[in-house]
Amino acid sequence: MKGGFNMTQVTMLSASQISHLLDMPAVIDAVADAYKEKVNHPATLWPMVYEQLGGEADMDIRSGVLASKHVFGNKLLAWFGENAKRGLPELNGLVNLYNSDTGEPAAVLNATALTGFRTGTAGAVASRLLANPDATTLLVVGTGSQAPYQIMAQLCVLPKVTQVLLANPRDAKKAQAAAAQMPRRSTMKIKDFGVEQWMNEYETKAKYNLGETCVSSLSIRELCELVGVDVNDFAKQLVDRRLTYGAIEGAVELKEAITRLYQYLTPDEIVTEHGAIGANNLVLNALVEPGDEVIAVTPTYQQLQSIPEAIGATVKLLPLKRENGYLPDAEQLRGLVSDKTKLIVLNNPDNPTGALMSQAGLQTIVDIAKSVDAYVLCDEVYRHLTQEDGYSPSIIDLYDKGISTSSFSKVFSLAGIRLGWLATHDQAVMKACLSYRDYETISCGQLDEMVGTLALKNQAVLLERNRGIVRENLKVLEEWVHQQPHITWLKPKAGTTALLYYDFDLPSTIFCDRLMKEYETLLVPGSCFDIENSLRIGYTFETTHLRDGMNQLGKFLAKLEQEAR
Repeated sequence: MKGGFNMTQVTMLSASQISHLLDMPAVIDAVADAYKEKVNHPATLWPMVYEQLGGEADMDIRSGVLASKHVFGNKLLAWFGENAKRGLPELNGLVNLYNSDTGEPAAVLNATALTGFRTGTAGAVASRLLANPDATTLLVVGTGSQAPYQIMAQLCVLPKVTQVLLANPRDAKKAQAAAAQMPRRSTMKIKDFGVEQWMNEYETKAKYNLGETCVSSLSIRELCELVGVDVNDFAKQLVDRRLTYGAIEGAVELKEAITRLYQYLTPDEIVTEHGAIGANNLVLNALVEPGDEVIAVTPTYQQLQSIPEAIGATVKLLPLKRENGYLPDAEQLRGLVSDKTKLIVLNNPDNPTGALMSQAGLQTIVDIAKSVDAYVLCDEVYRHLTQEDGYSPSIIDLYDKGISTSSFSKVFSLAGIRLGWLATHDQAVMKACLSYRDYETISCGQLDEMVGTLALKNQAVLLERNRGIVRENLKVLEEWVHQQPHITWLKPKAGTTALLYYDFDLPSTIFCDRLMKEYETLLVPGSCFDIENSLRIGYTFETTHLRDGMNQLGKFLAKLEQEAR
């Protein structure tokens, strides 16, 4: 539209969408950063406009510019005190954001929830700096719309609080009624699982699924044929098995087969779970408590960061940088650990980058963990899928307080049996996990464990097949990348995924959404891993499917180039 602007480029969010998207700990950090920028002058507030509207009603307009984010905006907020009697919210308003370089509108946001988050987190910023970190009781005076936000924010920075007192100086009954509606720590919101929700939305709709992270999946018939077992005999074993709970902590024969994936491990040091995602969830919930300090690498599988955050732990992120081969920086880790550090969380090989830590690199992490007596949880779901022959060390080969999680999904092409495990030499960890597991799992399925046992008794055959697919397809992907003028990468060393960077001025969610809608091709946006202008690609399924999908991606890149001219 000549002389106008494209409304499709303006983000519009309702109050419910804002509440769904915002994460209280992240908002606390953002508000703290904004205060710092105001002091240092990259941020400027302009004079407020305030007007009485008659009776119990007023409005104000607040505005300012945040130079570091290239944005300016205003918030109009109206308060109508009689609205409660009408069954309407007392506060209503909008936030308008603009690009400070061009003046173009960027977003229109409902101000009600945004104001609640902003004001609540402002109090939390102050408490984080000034309050007693060991406080166990929180007093909130007032039971209006701000009270829930204040409580949620304070609980994020005061992890030892076990009692919240509410006071309403004018009406004690209102305080009692409000107390019944207030959030408890146990209901603290966990972040939406970005990558899984993206896959849930698009995976079954894609014609070319380049988001797949499993090595080309097997049917039970294909598994039997691959390992030389009569499919009819195995099928008879399946249909004849009585469907009791089975071995609660995992079938002994299966756990004996799992031990052969490690150097020094006994079946008693293993417990099965519903995939590696179940094993990670079990470890984190069994070990991490509110107030604990957890260090997690980033980018990685979001579960490893978000569960500790939701529990109430302080999560410090250790960035894996491209210039360092996406490997942990030992000196940076030494600067992050403290005597409060309970757990260090790794992902090796890493998802999404495909980086692989060497034994020496793992040993360095172990030495740092030992210096503060911390556990190390390593999600090893891609372990063994390497570009070079040889044994891939596990964290538990090197550290008694190490915990390994893995599954049948990626390495053994059997995601459909939803089976994984955790392994550790630490008996206190195992005891805690088994206790928590009684509440969430009881046992895994007998039929799943039968299929898993068959696979691991023939692990050498499956590994030879799957390493062949991984290595051949990476060559295909590498050849394609070198032909693309708008794509760069750091070639992965292991695993089934790679991170591709593109040079178009287009958010990764929009990039991937358009790719899906216009070319029926699925990729995962880098924003799911907090890395913009990037894409996660899986490359270890059928080679013809990979080539076809990359051809579609190439067409889309050519279209974007044409649009940019």
